[in-house]
Amino acid sequence: IEYDEPRKGWNVSEFGWLKLTFGTDRDGKRLSLRVRMVRPPKHIAQARTCRIIREGKDRYYAVFTFKKQKKAQQPFTRAVYIDPNQKNFGYALDAEGKAFEIQNLQRLREMECTLDALKAKRDKCVRKSLWVDVVHRDGTKSTHWRPSRKWTRLNQALARLELKVRDQRKHFQFSLANQLFRLYDVVGIGNYVPKNADHGKGRKYNRAVRNRSMHGSFKDTLQWMATRSGRRAVVLDETGTTRTCHVCNHVVEGGIHPSIREWDCPGCRTHHLRD
Repeated sequence: IEYDEPRKGWNVSEFGWLKLTFGTDRDGKRLSLRVRMVRPPKHIAQARTCRIIREGKDRYYAVFTFKKQKKAQQPFTRAVYIDPNQKNFGYALDAEGKAFEIQNLQRLREMECTLDALKAKRDKCVRKSLWVDVVHRDGTKSTHWRPSRKWTRLNQALARLELKVRDQRKHFQFSLANQLFRLYDVVGIGNYVPKNADHGKGRKYNRAVRNRSMHGSFKDTLQWMATRSGRRAVVLDETGTTRTCHVCNHVVEGGIHPSIREWDCPGCRTHHLRD
């Protein structure tokens, strides 16, 4: 028997007495039962729902649910900011001045190359190899092209590898977000996403930059993990932050080339790490 509304059809006292109602009989008489529970919890009167289960012939248990009390929110003291980039996954700096580098998913480049090689082999095979007639249950007939055996075999291998890559990317993002929120209360990350444009190194490089970047989906993972763990995730606008000095606010005209990893401010001579 399950009572899924507070105090409707059941009632419990602080002294461990449980009263249950079972409706009425044929004569309109209300049926109820009052029993004494064995070793009830301390705050049994605050129960929200009640469920009665039976084990064996003559043993009954009452299962109660309680509303979880929200803990007082503690002030956020531990914070870290992640500067995402393409060379590695990101460069992090926390509020205590500790900096560390977050590497990309290992072997991701090798797996992407293997995927490209499989796609190239599959595309060289005959996609429309055999014209097949299919008779349906209602007697109608339809025809379609069936690919060659080699194309089917390579396509299946490609699907398996793509699934493996997706699982590894997902596992990497959730593991990283979980580890960050174990160490910090607030995690900030820049709004960097690789542009869908020509980077000046060829078409294959442009496609590799877009495919290997996980920063867009990682922001969603970070927000979800923050809600789950009671922490806070912030996405910040990082436009112009690389070429701006944090001491004198001098902005380098024309930007800084990606090959330059460290630079000195022309205004105050402060040495800066690019990330």
